[in-house]
Amino acid sequence: MFGPSLPRNMRALMVEPEKTLVVQDQLIPVIVDDEVLVKTAAIAIGPPDLLTLEFPPMQGRILGRDWAGTIIQVGKNVTARRVDERVAGVYTCAQALYHTGRLELAEPDADTVAEKDEWVFVYGGSSSCGQYAMQLAHASGYKVATVASPRHFALVRALGAAAVCDHRDPDTAVLHTKAATGDGVRRALDTIALPATQEVAQRVLGTAGGRVVTLLWANEERAREDVDVGFTLVMTGLGRAFDMRGTHFPVSAEDTAQMVASVAKIPDLVETGRLRPNPDKLWEGGLEAIPEGLTYLAEGRVSEEKIVFRV
Repeated sequence: MFGPSLPRNMRALMVEPEKTLVVQDQLIPVIVDDEVLVKTAAIAIGPPDLLTLEFPPMQGRILGRDWAGTIIQVGKNVTARRVDERVAGVYTCAQALYHTGRLELAEPDADTVAEKDEWVFVYGGSSSCGQYAMQLAHASGYKVATVASPRHFALVRALGAAAVCDHRDPDTAVLHTKAATGDGVRRALDTIALPATQEVAQRVLGTAGGRVVTLLWANEERAREDVDVGFTLVMTGLGRAFDMRGTHFPVSAEDTAQMVASVAKIPDLVETGRLRPNPDKLWEGGLEAIPEGLTYLAEGRVSEEKIVFRV
């Protein structure tokens, strides 16, 4: 391992019985030869953090998945990253859009945008993942259709949406999206992943059917027999097996390899302005304030922006 000597412990937000959250001292993780260790400077919360609390067994687990910070240690096999380099984790939407077994879109070219005569539908365009998904699909040359609240129409259009409808009236949204896209959508991403939103994403697809990918879990019920519905979990690309919701997910070398290849393209997209971060709401108070932020999120008071904490 390469890097400065490390303290033994770190502060972490732990899940306790009855889904309570407590800041505790925990041992700093020991990395393997192909990993890096990051000292977190900022973290963000979103709906997946609320859903994760619902998946047993959670007691004793560290909560959190969106982060930015500085590398303080690298494994001996790591050559592309270095100590003191600033990094962040941005990936779930790329996995959903590009990976094998998901939507399998063409990835963006480093220099040019190859325009394609194909529509992609994103449910929840103003959500955090929705904003990234629209930008990535647009950067890949696809025409993007989405649904959002009218107050967010300007935002989603600025991020690449060519067709936008009001999500509050699902039947009208489906009809208008089909009209705008020539009833030709064959691939859709549902960033909200509720039964009702998955149904809309299926109904939006054209007469030829197609595929819907959701973040987290896909509902077992189907609105259409000619639509394949699947889900994506970013953890499958992290190189470690895990259990969630009674299901075992083994190590996926394919997911990890695709993640490495896709992530390498993100810095160029950011530098060229084709991928920009979410608007953020800085929440004071550090780790101790995160439960308060999660309550604010659960009450449905977050819109268009990402809640961020300095830690």
